[in-house]
Amino acid sequence: MTNDLRRTALGVILTFGLAVAQPVAAEPSPEAGRWEFAGEVYLWGAGIGGTSSTGDDVDIDFGDLIDNLDFAFMGKLAARRDRWTVFADLVYLDVEDGINTTANIVGRPAKTGIDLELT
Repeated sequence: MTNDLRRTALGVILTFGLAVAQPVAAEPSPEAGRWEFAGEVYLWGAGIGGTSSTGDDVDIDFGDLIDNLDFAFMGKLAARRDRWTVFADLVYLDVEDGINTTANIVGRPAKTGIDLELT
């Protein structure tokens, strides 16, 4: 077995070993019957990539998204009472950009403008 293969195998074993959760007995809350609320705000960074309907590649990295970001919010809300839990994961993103270029339309150059908005 080569060193790279051993490292990969060890990494897989450790990953699955750490992912196994041990059951823990739940103890009744001293505040049984009362509602408990929690919330958190977080940031998740990603890019946008794929193929357009015309077959063109689309690749927008995280830095470009941040440069053109108008507003974003990501957060979680949860409410718990006894055995019941209700939660919501809220994500809102507003990104806008535009470009002016020249396109070849029927063999003639034409000025075009493209505005892109993702909400």
